Parts: sequence; structure tokens; C-alpha cells
Amino acid sequence: MTVSYTGDVANASSFGCFSTILCRWRGSIYKLIYKELLAYIMAYFIINLTYRVVLVPKSECDMTLPSCQRWKSYRELFEALRLYCHENLKTVPLTFMLGFYVSLIVTRWWKQYNLLPWPDSFGMLVTGLYNPGSGDKGRMMRRSIIRYITLSYCIALRTVSFRLKKRFPTLEHLVHAGIMRDDELEEFRKLDEKISANKWFLPLVWVSKMIGNGLQEGHILAPTAGALMKEVGKIRQNLQTLLSYDWLCVPLVYTQTVTLATYFYFGAALIGSQWVMPATSDAYEKVYKTPAGDFVKLDLVFPVFVLIQFCFFLGWLKVAETLINPFGEDDDDFE
Repeated sequence: MTVSYTGDVANASSFGCFSTILCRWRGSIYKLIYKELLAYIMAYFIINLTYRVVLVPKSECDMTLPSCQRWKSYRELFEALRLYCHENLKTVPLTFMLGFYVSLIVTRWWKQYNLLPWPDSFGMLVTGLYNPGSGDKGRMMRRSIIRYITLSYCIALRTVSFRLKKRFPTLEHLVHAGIMRDDELEEFRKLDEKISANKWFLPLVWVSKMIGNGLQEGHILAPTAGALMKEVGKIRQNLQTLLSYDWLCVPLVYTQTVTLATYFYFGAALIGSQWVMPATSDAYEKVYKTPAGDFVKLDLVFPVFVLIQFCFFLGWLKVAETLINPFGEDDDDFE
């Protein structure tokens, strides 16, 4: 279920009220990106050490030697490639692409949550409006109506929810749980011989029939029956729309474009963010837009700002990957 933290930040006047939630692991950005972050740091330092340990020492030698000239050309080629990648990274509109994509996914995720029907609301209507008589018969009829609503709910969400599919792998498991009877399971199997589509709506048909019988027998008034049927139709529509969200995903080309753009951006940043040490002061100033000192040149080994950028952008992408299917098994998925 979605990780709840509103109770921990109820008092905004306290100092650092968000500090209590920044150290959480479940559902956090740290849990989502730590594998990619470690791989990225490792790849960065492999390239960085290759430049510092191999290219630089081998290029600082007697230029009359052919091997020294070759290593010097390799070093200059790497430094030119680094400058090329660094300058062209600015032309990738990654912020715009990710922002629009995540906004679309979050809106889609929230709409799916609002579509989830609540059987207890229908139960209140049935208890208050449907009066098939006193005694065990009336109680069992009301219970059957609520059970059919729950049965339709379970069968529909089994097709999209991994957790519910594990809880009820087959319709027999619904019988064992007491949500379906054996004779009702036989009705489903008879229909399997005629149609192979998902028959999650069949219990709603049974509910409609019971409401119609109650109207004919005088247990329910016509306006009341209309209110109940309207609620049944609303539940059917919500469940059908939920299934439609699973059938009609965000266009694959859009998801591929955003994902490839993010990974290619940081793939190029592996070269473009390397801290190189050009041989001349003029080259140093051209690369870093800063004059080189007479005695010392700034040399940063750890790419602080690149890793911060990596965490933010990849975390943004991971938000979309987590919420694109809210019925999975992630920490922020629906249970």
C-alpha cells in the first residue's frame, strides 16, 4: 500500500519537520535508485581512472618518441570528446520530457484510485432500502447481494492486480474463501463453453435480478430500486474503466522515448562530466571557463553535482515506473 507519512509531518512549525521522513527506506528514493547509482559511480570511476592512470602519465613523456605522440593524441581526443559531450548535453530537454511524462502518470494513477468502488457504500444502501422481510431469509438475501458485489470486484481485479491474483489464483480459491458458492462456480464453467471472455460482470447480473425480484414481490419501491440499480451500474462502470486502464496503457513510444532519453543523457554525462586536466592553461580555461592558477589547478575527483542530478532525474523516472501500474507489488502500489 502507498507509504503514509502525513502523521509524521503534521506539525509544520517544528524545525526540520521533513527530516523524520528523509531517513525512511520503504518507498524511498534510496531504495529505488541505489542499484543504478552504484553502477553509475562504478562506470564513472572506471573511465576516470583510465584517464588519470593510463592516458595522462603515458602522454607526459618525450614527444620525439612515436609512442608518446600516440598517447598524447589519445589524451587530446578524450578531452575533446569530453568537451563535446558536455556542451551538447545542454541541448537535451530532459526536464520538459520527464516533467510532462511524470505528470501524466501521476494523474493516471490518481484516477485509477478514485475508480476503485467501495462495497460498504452499496452495503449501506442495501441495508437501508432493500427490505425483503424479517428473519433469516431477509438477512441472507441482503448478504447475498453484498457478496455478489464483492465477488464481481474480486474477479475483475484478479486480471490486473498481481497481489490479488496470488491471493486467488483460480475461481476455486474464491469458493474456499466463502466469496463464491459451488453452484455459482458451475454457472461460470457453463459459460466458459460458450465464451472465453472474463465474466466478472455476471455477479452484477445476479444482483440486478435480485433487485428486480424484490420490486415484483413488493419488498422494495420503484424509486428505491432505481437508486440501487444506479449504484450497481456505477460499480460496473468503474470496474470496466479500471480494466480499460490496464488494456490501454500509456503509448509505448512515449515511455520508450523518455526512458531512452534519460539513459542516453547520463550515458553521455559519463564522458561529459569527467574532470580532465588539460596540458596547457589555455585549454584548461576553454574547458572550465575559469583561468588556471599559477601554482595549482582545481582537480575534483568525485562528481558531486552530476550524482545529485542523476538522483533527481532518475528518481523522477522511477516515480513514473512505480506508478504506471498501481496494481503491482511496489511499495506505493494499491493492495
